[in-house]
Amino acid sequence: MFDSLCVLLTSLDGWVAFKQIVGDVSEFLLPKNVDFFHSDWFYFNSKRKFGKKRVAQYLQKQSEQSPYICVYYETAKKWNNYFQVREDIPIPALDEVLDAAKRPFGGRGIGMRFSRNAKPEDLEKLAQAAMNELDAGVQTELLWGFRRNSRYALSDSKRYGY
Repeated sequence: MFDSLCVLLTSLDGWVAFKQIVGDVSEFLLPKNVDFFHSDWFYFNSKRKFGKKRVAQYLQKQSEQSPYICVYYETAKKWNNYFQVREDIPIPALDEVLDAAKRPFGGRGIGMRFSRNAKPEDLEKLAQAAMNELDAGVQTELLWGFRRNSRYALSDSKRYGY
């Protein structure tokens, strides 16, 4: 819940809010061993919003000045290492996404991985398959990949056709 609030505040106030949140949390919560801020969601959301390099440079510079931010920065580096290993997972084919969508909650990760890396033509095919699907559960699974992180927006005819 706290992460959600932090992400919302950075959406409203931008970079200034990010710096304030990292400073306050590092100074007031981390020394008290409050665990609920050790989540990667705020960190990765900030990297996506403000840029990987900008966030990394800021945390590195501030970690030299504050032992508390240093703890947060070290934790963030561990998150980076964990997710870099996971990026080596192969990109699924469209057929795999279509098959996985028929399994309960089985297609969401595959669909998102596909949509992040697919060509616009393949995304159009996925959108068309979702529009033609009669089962609402399968249709939801097929559309899950468009929820976020898709590099291409659907054309107006696909968006309004659904």
